[in-house]
Amino acid sequence: MSECLTLRSKGSGRLLAAFLLFAFCCLVVFPAWAGEAASVEVCGALFVEPELAAAWPGGKTVRPGEVVLSSDKGFGCRFVLHGEPKGAAAMVEVRLTRPSSVEGRAGLDRWFVPVRRGEPDIAVYAFSDSGPPESGTWTLELLVDDIPVVSRRFTVASPVTVPSLSPPINPQPSARLRRQ
Repeated sequence: MSECLTLRSKGSGRLLAAFLLFAFCCLVVFPAWAGEAASVEVCGALFVEPELAAAWPGGKTVRPGEVVLSSDKGFGCRFVLHGEPKGAAAMVEVRLTRPSSVEGRAGLDRWFVPVRRGEPDIAVYAFSDSGPPESGTWTLELLVDDIPVVSRRFTVASPVTVPSLSPPINPQPSARLRRQ
């Protein structure tokens, strides 16, 4: 009978040791599991061209939502990276997947945004002046230590073509405008 009690206590001791090792790994070895995330304050299209290292334009210069018109200057998100200690520096990787003019291939742009935990920051993409952006689905992802924390999709609309209104070939003056 004492051998059964000894085996049971050894088994529960191993279980307790395994649980403590798992908890230690989650809190110390893998801090990304311990609540590191970001919240998005707003995402949308920009009516004004974003400047390098500028603050979020806000107000009436941003149209919140997922639809981006070809006449917009770009799009982006204002976000807050959470985690401890607040105010600590961190690096956020931004990945933008966009349609490409090459059939069946997507373009990928990557850049890094230095942030402070608990403070608002932005990730924006400006369209170039070389022509309208490719229409289709664009995906903006924010990653910390290669772990996605935010993902937003934007739909860039095709440019609207307006039919030309050319005058008739042989216009006839109106009876009212005819002079005698």
